[in-house]
Amino acid sequence: MSQNPADELPSIATGLPPGWIELVAFSSVDVLASFLRAQLAVDADRFDDDEIERIVDACVRAHAVAAPQRWLHLGCVVTEFPVEETSRNTVWTIGVGVITPPSFGDVDPVAVASRVVGSLGEISQVERFSTDDGREGVVFGGTTSATSLPDGLTDADVVRMLPQIDLAALGLYAVVMPLRGLPDRLVLTLGVAPCVEERQAMSVLAGQMAASVHAIADLAAYPRANVLVDRTGAVHERGFLAAEDTEPAESTRG
Repeated sequence: MSQNPADELPSIATGLPPGWIELVAFSSVDVLASFLRAQLAVDADRFDDDEIERIVDACVRAHAVAAPQRWLHLGCVVTEFPVEETSRNTVWTIGVGVITPPSFGDVDPVAVASRVVGSLGEISQVERFSTDDGREGVVFGGTTSATSLPDGLTDADVVRMLPQIDLAALGLYAVVMPLRGLPDRLVLTLGVAPCVEERQAMSVLAGQMAASVHAIADLAAYPRANVLVDRTGAVHERGFLAAEDTEPAESTRG
């Protein structure tokens, strides 16, 4: 549950997959740390205190890098990718944002946004699509590079943790489409995989997230237990779902 910090928008909901690790949709790093500790407590027998602190510290540093970029949600999924008869651990990073395109008269704003996405890397696939409700968007497939890690993350040994990573050719997938409920706004979803080999599998998840984004007309009627992360504070005052949050939402703000 999010609001674009730069615009007066109603509350916006995004479907987040199981195992999602959110990094930016929090009012402060303290809320982020509380959220992470609450999630890790579910599997308390799998992490010792030092491991928990390392995870929280890494996510707090990632938050500092990504939060100024104005994503509604930006996070990752730790999963397994099949390789022949076995599998390997991997991490897919996905960001979801809402942008307000300027008026271009007869110029298609989706086409303009598409050119911006095309500047992010080497794009090898561009396909237009239409949704059942009449929205038209475009998807991109390609590669992007990260020859150096962002400030604040330079001590992370990602190559050791993800030996398949190709910093010169990360798998890139992007979707640009009108926002359901607010067709004058565009949803931009970017997904990055450690290598091109994993891009297609990652794109399924990123595409589902892109299609899920919608404006909420009546926040009070929205199921409280469906809101995992709440930047607005309208559903969960603490900013995220906890085990005791089972009562219907009373606020109509948003």
